[in-house]
Amino acid sequence: MRCFFRARTVLVALTFLSSAVAWAKAEWKDPSKHSIRFVTVQPNVRLEVLDWGGSGRAVVLLAGYGNSAHVFDEFAEKLSETNHVYGITRRGFGSSSRPDSGYEMERLAADVSVVLDALEIVRPVLAGHSYAGKEMTILGKRSDRIAGLIFLDALSDPTYDWSEHDAILRRLPPERYPSPRPPRGENHPSFEEYMSWQRVGRRAPFPESELRATWGTLPDGRMGGPPDTPAIREAVKNGMMKKPDYASIRVPALAFAAYPLLLEEQLQQYELRDDRDRQAVEDLYAADQKYLKQFIDDFQSAQPVARVIKMIGASHHIFISNQADVLFEMRSFMSRLH
Repeated sequence: MRCFFRARTVLVALTFLSSAVAWAKAEWKDPSKHSIRFVTVQPNVRLEVLDWGGSGRAVVLLAGYGNSAHVFDEFAEKLSETNHVYGITRRGFGSSSRPDSGYEMERLAADVSVVLDALEIVRPVLAGHSYAGKEMTILGKRSDRIAGLIFLDALSDPTYDWSEHDAILRRLPPERYPSPRPPRGENHPSFEEYMSWQRVGRRAPFPESELRATWGTLPDGRMGGPPDTPAIREAVKNGMMKKPDYASIRVPALAFAAYPLLLEEQLQQYELRDDRDRQAVEDLYAADQKYLKQFIDDFQSAQPVARVIKMIGASHHIFISNQADVLFEMRSFMSRLH
């Protein structure tokens, strides 16, 4: 009988400990030194705005497709040493409202303008990643409102025909050291497990705050599902399907472009079984160079004074993989603005 009560006491203690651990995980605190507020941009539509503080020229960071402003948490803290830094989470994602409409790039650009007016942010530099380049291109018409634009691997053309590129991808040989599969599925991973996978598989891990903002947290502290919906993602894609009008930009601009590794380094990443395998890798390298050249030529032909910095081996989230270089070049660019 004594053993029974002892075992029951241990079981209760373990249950309590397990609940306490789960509660502690659910009560995770964002370590980034930002304040969070919400700005109403339309009736029943509020956007999450992060403010990392700092002094000097204002910089507003615009996240790419599928991300929230928290993806900049670590980068923004470094940038705030020389600038006053803000970040905006696009409607439909993260903690911002998820209305059924308003995902055309003109409306998304207008959302940014409303935030700038509401917070009285005077002539900031806009630095946008990926899809945010489309919104910035629209906002760059306002030289009275915007001081400059920084494209963070954001020169893609949504109208580009990817069929040739996709066909080459299907011919590639097996990778020599394939990245592990992400820990998803029925058994929801912990955030620590997912971040460990990112360090190996993505080589540019997101801040934990970004994972929590874009995946959500289950009651036990593990990763949940994304709060946005497939319909929202499709609406954003469709709303961006226009060729960028870079000629309309009336402010100084700087662009970063993530380039793939050099061909010889890429060849080392695959199991080359015959000449066809080698040719497939060479064709992929050529196709990558082709679309990057077109994107950059389109931009520089319309903005011949703008500088484009090519970063070989950088990830798409270039401000994470190449943080120090991006910070240096951004600060240098902004120091020359009036």
